[in-house]
Amino acid sequence: MKDKLRRWISCLAVATAGMAAVSNASAYFGDEDNGLITNSTNGCVRAYVAGGRVDIPPHAQRFVWTNPRNPYFMVDVFKWSTCGGKAVRNVWFRASDHYWTVR
Repeated sequence: MKDKLRRWISCLAVATAGMAAVSNASAYFGDEDNGLITNSTNGCVRAYVAGGRVDIPPHAQRFVWTNPRNPYFMVDVFKWSTCGGKAVRNVWFRASDHYWTVR
């Protein structure tokens, strides 16, 4: 009985520590803001937002995180359906708008 109780307490301690780690990770996203990018082109779009880059296939949408301390972010538009190589053009967006369409 004591062994079962010790195992249960150690499992509870591990689970509690895991929940604390998750709550700290979600607090990090409080410093960022989210938005939706819609790619209306026939090529791939690569957005450079908080946390790195996000590739958006043709005629698709992706939720992204933006950094509110940075008022703008850039997207590259590529000719092909996969991102890479030389971009056809660059587009700058205001991060505070929350909905963006690349045409």
